[in-house]
Formats: sequence, C-alpha cells, structure tokens
Amino acid sequence: PEIQTIYAEIKNILGKSSALKGKTILVTAGGTIEKIDDVRSITNRSSGKMGIAIAEACYLYGATVILLRAKYALAPRYQMEEHTFETAEELLSLLQKFAPNADICFHVAAVSDFTVKKRPGKISSYETVNLTLLPRQKLYREIKKINPAIFLITFKAEWQLSNKALITKAQKTLSIELMDIVIANNVGKADRGFETDTNEVIVVKKDGSHKILSLKNKRELGREIIEETIL
Repeated sequence: PEIQTIYAEIKNILGKSSALKGKTILVTAGGTIEKIDDVRSITNRSSGKMGIAIAEACYLYGATVILLRAKYALAPRYQMEEHTFETAEELLSLLQKFAPNADICFHVAAVSDFTVKKRPGKISSYETVNLTLLPRQKLYREIKKINPAIFLITFKAEWQLSNKALITKAQKTLSIELMDIVIANNVGKADRGFETDTNEVIVVKKDGSHKILSLKNKRELGREIIEETIL
C-alpha cells in the first residue's frame, strides 16, 4: 500500500475509542445466493462494503463485533469474530445463534427477496429452463423474535426514488415492522449503493426524525452512521 494509506490505518488504530466498550454488536454484510441446481445460483450485486465499513467503525469505537459476512464479500481490515454464509437460510441459522447475546444489530446484508425450487445435479445447458421465483420470508422480521431486546437497525434499498419518497417508505416500514431505525438508500445511481466505494443514506428514526448523510466514502460514512444511530 501507499505510505499515506498505511499512515491513515495507523491513525485509525491509535485513535480507537472506548465509546462502545461493553456493547456486543452484530453486523450482517454482503448478498445471499439462491441455488438453482448444484452448480448455479442467482444472487444480487451486494459487495458487502457498507456492512464491512459499519463493522469496522463499531470495532474502532471499542465494541465487541460479531460479523456475519457473505462468503464472497469483502473481508474486514481488522481482527474481529466473523462467520460466513451463502444462503439466506445459513444467515438465519447464524442469526439464531448470535442474536440472543447481542445488544445491537446492524442488518446490512442484501438478503434475497425470492427463493427458487432447486433441482439436484446440473441442469442440461441444452434444455430451456423456466424459473419460478417465490417470495421468501424477510429475515429482519426474525431478529426481534430471536431477541426482543436487541436494538435493530436495518437498511432499505430502493431504486431511483427521491429523498422525500425514501423517507416516506422508511417511515412506513418503521410503523409496521419491528425495528428501531431504518437506513434508506437509493441504489439506482452509479456512485452509490451496490459495488461502489461511496454511498449516501438517510437515517430515519421512530420518532419521525431523519438525517441525510451525504455522499462520501463508505468507510467514512460507516463512522457517521454509528455516530448518528447508537452514540
């Protein structure tokens, strides 16, 4: 790495805070897959960068971090407990294991909205295949069932919506779902959302308040999210 990159990392480590010491924070990151057969699957474009940035920020604020990371997602820069998953069912099993003892959960993972009826073996490439996508359970609905006391922050990705529409959707979700904060973001722009190094989000709370965290590097944004939600 460049000298300035090394210097920045040293500053991060030396500047580690104890603001979240004593808190156990569960973070999910990356996208799940749904298997079509034993060699093929469908997935989404999540790289895990936003979730990893939040996990790293929690670590730098002194929390005990448990990271549930998609198998092919970006790895964290700092040493923390981590467990990998591929499918939504595997992620649910990990949540059932680790959520009971967590104080806070940042559910950032892009979990498949659909499931596919898997076929055994390898489907012949010479036949036409029709896939039926069936809506699957929302994993965030299970987290509060597993641990009713957990403080739950979830991400809500929308496509090409205005900030006003994003806030309205997030507020509606908060009114009917068991989470404490929704972080809404527009993944329909090239410089934010999936796979990018930058992002812009809107933090929406149960009391009706919201705050726009403007476009910036996801690592910097991760720290801003921590400061706005749990500090």
